[in-house]
Formats: sequence, structure tokens, C-alpha cells
Amino acid sequence: MTGRDPHENGRVATSLELFYDLVFVVGFSVAGIQVGHALAEGHFQSAIIGYLLCTFAATWAWINFAWFTSAFDTDDWFFRLTVLVQMIGVAIIAIGIPAVFTSLEGHEHLDNRVLVIGYIVMRIGMVAQWLRAAAQSPAHRKACLTYVVMTVVAQLGWIVVAFADMAIWPAVIAMLVCACVEFAGPLAALYFEHEAHIGAGTVVATLAVPVGLYCALLGAFRGYLVRPEVTTLVSVVLALAFAAGGVILAASGTSLVVSLVVTSLAPVVMVAIDALSPSRGLDEVAG
Repeated sequence: MTGRDPHENGRVATSLELFYDLVFVVGFSVAGIQVGHALAEGHFQSAIIGYLLCTFAATWAWINFAWFTSAFDTDDWFFRLTVLVQMIGVAIIAIGIPAVFTSLEGHEHLDNRVLVIGYIVMRIGMVAQWLRAAAQSPAHRKACLTYVVMTVVAQLGWIVVAFADMAIWPAVIAMLVCACVEFAGPLAALYFEHEAHIGAGTVVATLAVPVGLYCALLGAFRGYLVRPEVTTLVSVVLALAFAAGGVILAASGTSLVVSLVVTSLAPVVMVAIDALSPSRGLDEVAG
């Protein structure tokens, strides 16, 4: 298994890749139905949080798979077997989506066990692919192993989230941390793959810009649905400070890992401030 020529022309999706894409339709369909029910009942916060949590699992795993197949185009029996394992994971995710929305609407402990199990199954298949690429492609071994390490660390976090039986907001914060670890993996791999050409500050900025934009839009959305509050403004400002702080640290020579962690804490800080705030939530306002 060696890296595909990036200048290759005429590369189209294989039948297996198209089938893999169609499997995701089931997960998004189930999530869409649940969002429709939640919105119809006025549970806006449950709809937003539930949809983001459920679709992240499928979307991020698909993106990582697309990256891998665009770099290593090896359509043999091992590749097909691991893809089938990932398809099983998608089906498990679809089964677990209704329980997530039900627990959110009932303000109970977040029931995401089946959802996380499905996601872990998908990621196990992807880890096997990256390990094979690392063993057979010495030129890209460091980047492949970086993917493996970051993905495995994230999965350990997902296991804790799934079986710790946490309340909704602590569980959401923990899932955001795991998601940030997932995002940091490709950035670190990109840095190690092109460390002679790409600076650490540029790599961290690649994560900081979308994270900062997401936090700003989330704060504006909450202020619009509820009402403008000082705590919301403070949470957005602090989140942007963490996002920018990671870039500054990287540019000043701080290690890439530390800089990525600081930037990844931006949404965590925002959600933590919102959870500790005595202001009313979206569901309470809607009711």
C-alpha cells in the first residue's frame, strides 16, 4: 500500500465507496425525523444538541474515510472488509439515535451508549486501515501513526463518555473534548507530513478559525432565541481567546500538541460557562 499519485486524472468513486455513502443516508434520515419531532414539540435545545451529536459521529468518520481513500487507493479484500465493518458501525449509530433525543427531551442522563458503540466500531475499521498504511508506506508512516494514536486516544474518551452515565451538560462537554481530539489528529498528521513547509502556527490556525467561527455563531444563535446576556458574551469572548491563544502559542514556539489542546478547549469553555449560568435554557424559554 503506497500513496496515490495526487496528480492522477479521472479518479472516480468506486461501487463500494458509493454504497458506503448510501449507508449514511439511513443515519441522517433517522436524525432528521427526530429533529422534526423535537422542533414540533418546541424542544429547540434538544433538537440542536441531538442533531449535532448524532450527525458528528457519522460525518466525521466519513470525512476521515474519504481522506484515506483519496490518499491510498487500494481496493483489495482487506480494504473491503474494513469498509464493511464501518458500515455496520453506521447501522448501529442509526439504532442509537432515537435514545439520544429521548434522553435530551426528558432532561435525563444522556443515553448515548449505542451511538458511541457504533462510532467506535467505525473508527476501529479506520484504525486498521491507517495501521496497514503505516506498515506498508514508510514515506507516510509518521503521519499514519499520528492518525492512529490520536484516534485511539479519542476512542478511549468516547468509551468513558458512553458508560459514565453523566448528566446531559457534563456529557456534552466531555463529547466536545473528544471531538476536539479527533480534529487535532489530522492537523498533527498534516504538520508531521509537511513539517518542512508548514509552520505550527498555520496548522493550529486551521483549527482555530472554524472553532472560533462556530463559537461566535453559537453565541449569536443563543442570544437570538433566548435573549442577549452578559454570560453569553463572556463565554464567546473567552472561547475566541482560547482559539486565538493556541495560534499565538504555536507561533511563539510552544509545542504543537499544547497549542492544539488550548485551541480545542474553546468550545468546552463556552459550554461550561453556559451550563453554570443561572439563566434560562432554550427549552424553558420555548415552554
